[in-house]
Amino acid sequence: GDFLRQKALKDDEVIIYYAGHGTTEPDASAEGGLAKYLVPWDADPDKLFSSAIPMEEVDRVFGRVAARKILLIQDTCFSGGAGGRTFLARGLTTRSTTLTDRFLQELSQKGGRMILTASDVNQVSQEDPALGHGIFTYVLLEGLKGAADLDGDGAITVREAHLYLQRKVHERSRGVQTPQLYNIGDMVLVRKPNR
Repeated sequence: GDFLRQKALKDDEVIIYYAGHGTTEPDASAEGGLAKYLVPWDADPDKLFSSAIPMEEVDRVFGRVAARKILLIQDTCFSGGAGGRTFLARGLTTRSTTLTDRFLQELSQKGGRMILTASDVNQVSQEDPALGHGIFTYVLLEGLKGAADLDGDGAITVREAHLYLQRKVHERSRGVQTPQLYNIGDMVLVRKPNR
């Protein structure tokens, strides 16, 4: 919030990438009665409010940055399912964690704000130790090297990356993980240099 506020100018485009755990915890004041958190490596699972990053804080960061476009890429999930990039917080069961994507839709409603997620909110973002990454990150890196240039124009946009990710992640995860894009607008992620 401070660094980007000071460095990103109004004509800039910003990409924020997060790979790690996400979770929810019961909170009557939160949308759907569940607070959603990004959980960094040093967070305390028993004290999420004070040690993790609430998704409401992501909204505040978006609001503090003057850049015309901001893309948040999340290789994480909030489903509370077994394994992957999530865990169940104290007091939850898998039956109590059915989520809607309204909080992600609201985060991306301001012009130029986009969120690309590794999975639907009720899916588990899969990890594959053989890949050295989560499946989403592995496929994203593969796509940014050129495979996601679906129209062959030398540029890979967020929308192209999303279409590529949906197909490839869905295949590699055997249909249990489908990346989602919440946005208004588009932006170029990679452009091949002119030769």
